[in-house]
Amino acid sequence: MKLNFLNSRLMGLLTLLCSASLSAQIVKHDRLLSFEEPQVPAFISGTQSGFAISSAHYKDGKHSLQWTFEPNAVLSVKKDLKFEAVDPTGKDLYLSAFIVWVYNEVPQDKTIEFQFLKQGRICTSFPFGINFKGWRAAWVCYERDMQGTPQVGMDELRVVAPDVKGELFIDHLITASKVDARQQTADVQVPFVNAGTNNHWLVIYKHSLLKPDIELLPAVGSSQEQEMAVLEQRFRELIYTPSKLSDKEVATIRKAYDFYGITYQNGKVSGLPIFMVRAAEAYERMMPNWNQHMLSDLGVEMRNYFDLMRKVAVAYHNAADPNVKAEMKQKFLSMYDHITDQGVAYGSCWGNIHHYGYSVRNLYLSYFLMKDVLREAGQLNAAESTLRWYAITNEVYPKPLVNGIDIDTFNTQTTGRIASILMMENTPEKWQYLQSFSRWIDFGCRPALGLAGSFKKDGATFHHRNNYPAYAVGGLDGATNMIYLLHGTSLAVSPLAHQTVKEVLLTMRFFCNKYHFPLSMSGRHPDGKGKLIPMQYGTMAMAGTPDGKSDIDADMAAAYLRLLTESSADAEAPEYMPKASKAEEQRVVKQLLAKGYQAESDPEGNKTLGYGCVSVHRRNNWSAVVRGHSRYLWAAEHYLGANLYGRYLAHGSLFIYTASPGATVTPATSGLQQEGFDWNRIPGVTSIHLPLEQLQAKVYNVDNFSGMEEMLYSDEAFAGGLSQQATNGNFGMKLHEHDKYNGSHRARKSFHFFDGTIVCLGSDIENTNTDFPTETTIFQLAVSDKAGHDHWKNKQGSGKAWMDHLNTGYYVLGQVKFEKNFPQHSKMQNTGKDTQGDWVSLVVDHGKAPKGASYEYAILPQTTQTEMNAFAKKPTYKVIRQDRDAHIVKSIAKKTTSYVLFETPRAVFTEGPLLKADTSCLVMIKEEPSKMVLTVSQPDLALYRGASDEAFDENGKRIERSIYSRPWIDNDSGEIPVTITIKGKWNVEETPTCRVISSDKKQTVLTFICRDAASFEATLVRK
Repeated sequence: MKLNFLNSRLMGLLTLLCSASLSAQIVKHDRLLSFEEPQVPAFISGTQSGFAISSAHYKDGKHSLQWTFEPNAVLSVKKDLKFEAVDPTGKDLYLSAFIVWVYNEVPQDKTIEFQFLKQGRICTSFPFGINFKGWRAAWVCYERDMQGTPQVGMDELRVVAPDVKGELFIDHLITASKVDARQQTADVQVPFVNAGTNNHWLVIYKHSLLKPDIELLPAVGSSQEQEMAVLEQRFRELIYTPSKLSDKEVATIRKAYDFYGITYQNGKVSGLPIFMVRAAEAYERMMPNWNQHMLSDLGVEMRNYFDLMRKVAVAYHNAADPNVKAEMKQKFLSMYDHITDQGVAYGSCWGNIHHYGYSVRNLYLSYFLMKDVLREAGQLNAAESTLRWYAITNEVYPKPLVNGIDIDTFNTQTTGRIASILMMENTPEKWQYLQSFSRWIDFGCRPALGLAGSFKKDGATFHHRNNYPAYAVGGLDGATNMIYLLHGTSLAVSPLAHQTVKEVLLTMRFFCNKYHFPLSMSGRHPDGKGKLIPMQYGTMAMAGTPDGKSDIDADMAAAYLRLLTESSADAEAPEYMPKASKAEEQRVVKQLLAKGYQAESDPEGNKTLGYGCVSVHRRNNWSAVVRGHSRYLWAAEHYLGANLYGRYLAHGSLFIYTASPGATVTPATSGLQQEGFDWNRIPGVTSIHLPLEQLQAKVYNVDNFSGMEEMLYSDEAFAGGLSQQATNGNFGMKLHEHDKYNGSHRARKSFHFFDGTIVCLGSDIENTNTDFPTETTIFQLAVSDKAGHDHWKNKQGSGKAWMDHLNTGYYVLGQVKFEKNFPQHSKMQNTGKDTQGDWVSLVVDHGKAPKGASYEYAILPQTTQTEMNAFAKKPTYKVIRQDRDAHIVKSIAKKTTSYVLFETPRAVFTEGPLLKADTSCLVMIKEEPSKMVLTVSQPDLALYRGASDEAFDENGKRIERSIYSRPWIDNDSGEIPVTITIKGKWNVEETPTCRVISSDKKQTVLTFICRDAASFEATLVRK
């Protein structure tokens, strides 16, 4: 159950570069002062000051400006500061920031003051604390963070010394640079920066001040001592397995270490300057071909540095040779000294620290592994403080007010927090931290309200305010490991928290088939590579049952063993996914098999995620995944360079994932690949077929709550699914595309799941686009082998019964259009580069600017041509109604009627057991000789009621707004009563969610209290 972390970038890049060349100035610009010339610039002067170009300390290039000052001295930089005021139109939300790095050898409890002048008059200023040793950075926005009012044309910077003597080194000073104003970070030196932010990355300073509310014990008892020893041992086993250290590993470490050029002179450490990746954002508006990953590409980003520190720590513990062990110890302590000197220390936030958790994962683990070495070197207390600062460990102190925490926190900070606590000696303070941490994890694992992270009642995992498996795998690493770490102790999480995470994992293994996230649920990574992590199931199996009564969770063990029938390790898995070692996976497999546990069969049934706008239907080893969107849940996430064309992924998509019976299902076996994929023809979707340049997302920064991203919403609340007895179900949505693109495009779509048959209906399809046709895609499949090519070789477009080359059958009413494009040309989702592949498509062509168009087809996965021919002659279902108000389908074979009621019925239904409903809803009724099963759902999440909260422009068009700006996003789901009238007189067992209003010979009236877009059931027995 090793902690799984992102693989570091290949060290091969580093071998192409040398530290000497990288010590050169990274960026040259007239706004950036790096002091690489031998003389102090002529525009720098001062009073009671001494200036020199120094090589003793440097953050950019190999030199810095050494300033020796008397009390109240002044350093003056006279040049155009190039301050740019904020865009008055509000279209550009970036702000001008002053950026500087300062080195201090002798901490003093004083401040210097940066002043910005125009023609000798101070316009604005800010203080900067100098009670530190090493490098510190400040990114201070002129118009938000400083005192006074900045003016265009400011022509002088002054640095005013405190009332004492001293010496400072200044480097990498940028007089003004337009930056994303959301990200600047307060710390001990500049606690006033970006004071209004509540971003979980940026509250390090604010939350470092939090105090505990759990009482401090007078002393640690023997039971606490024992449990702390158990936790530390478990944690060490999670992150480290002893192994033989090879000469090759030692050589690799030596080469990587030498790259950083760490040296000591007169007791002062120096070496290659190290930055966090986000430091490159200083240059975004300064460089014409700016690359946000430039520091990583150069090898000076701290992630590689901490990855190496962990390798050194592991090598130290594995070394059998005393000389090698001593060498690893020396290397680790030198790296510790250097990175501390570079500003990775308590109180320092490097100016712009957002999303830093991905860069410092191995900071926490390497320090913990070298706890004894740091203690011996007298650095343990400082190292503890560093970890607690960056892990924001004091956030665990106050009792949480609501359930849930951000999935990024589970992913990047949870491990750091427990490492920072377990680093401590066994004191009452450590036990107090552990109690607080346990409570914090417990609340974090419970179901969160509204669109908050991380986990939901229905098994969804949230990030970016939507169900997001790609982030879930990282966050679940933190959650599952902490549940395992704490299990069986007095600090174990509650049954609710444990059960919630268990259900999330079981849900994920239900909608993934076998390992892969469905394309429509892959967020901004629709590449077909994202996978679940089997090791998490093994970890939860070994953590025992939620109630603590069993040491092994049989459900999780069975799921894990099924997932491990093949290795989950995949060299092609995307970088954002954690990895697990095969050896560790198999070790847990052996333990479970030895105890008699067996793999589960492929999951079957039907499951709805109300908090994901998703329905999943499974039989044998195939699955069908429907996804929609609503006024609560976005349709697709687009970034610059990520998911450029996937606008329609949640416009009522239906993907069939299948393989030969008994074989492992993958995107490839299901006819999916990136090469040649037409992003207009997403299966199940009703969309306008656009040229790719028009389909490409136009990504903007639309408000102060968001970045450069696009996540568009409908204004419709009706979108979601129903599941009856976890066996069959339906899904319906009112499709309305956002006005940013084609706001006139609307449709009513429904899907009805009856065992091995899926009935797909559409009605009231309309838009005003007269340039391009509107289509409903029945299938789009890649043809990648000879058998597939042979299947389609002579296929022509005709008939009601269709069979694809993957043994899925389609029964289609009305005219369809079949296309065989060998090859088909398209573009990569992330780069826009041209691709091609062989594809076939079957679509319903609704023409241009359709009005009142419709479609009907059924899908039968894993069938035969003979069975399809028989089905076409005698379908097993009947469409009772298909219009704007309702789609009603009856399965004749299953005696089940499925209702998708888009509007409140205006009349009593004349056919079927349901007479009427008092509001829009989803209903499914299964009839048996003397009873029936009635299932009801209101897919409206009801995070708010009434009209959609859209904003409109002067032309009445909906304005693009980020989800983060909406005030209701953390609201609980509200209750919606749904009253159902059934033919005949029935006995009904009342429940808290179902109450009988009246019953007579003609009809029975029941009211369901719906919420969370969940399904509610009642069994009706005939009187």
